Amino acid sequence: MKPQTVTLHLMGHFFENLYRIPHMGDALVRFLARGMAKGMVVLPFTGFSRSSSVEESIALLNLICGRLAIDVDIVEQKPDGFVFEVPACPYGYNRPDQQGVCDAVMDLDRMVYREAGLELTILESVVAGAPRCRMSMRQL
Repeated sequence: MKPQTVTLHLMGHFFENLYRIPHMGDALVRFLARGMAKGMVVLPFTGFSRSSSVEESIALLNLICGRLAIDVDIVEQKPDGFVFEVPACPYGYNRPDQQGVCDAVMDLDRMVYREAGLELTILESVVAGAPRCRMSMRQL
């Protein structure tokens, strides 16, 4: 297992445990995920930039996912966006009882890509029973 994969799985366990805190777990995970997103956006070495085209958006997704050793397959390209799939959750989520924490952690991705001028929408997820996570990105 690649070091990035181990790190993301450990983060997944951390977020899942936080999520279990009664009455505040969801808010805590979302707060931390959004804070991490802000850090990714402002740090110059991340390669983050605002996308002005679908091609730039795909390149940004590949850059970020490549650095994190996340496999991504672009399955459809449209004039205003694209659809992509991830074969397995980078955080290790794969059960229906993890849907809430999955959605909360995905605030990190939604916020990072929104700053890049994109809207990320989860179409299907492994935690909801799909064989792969399927998402769309739309240029804003």
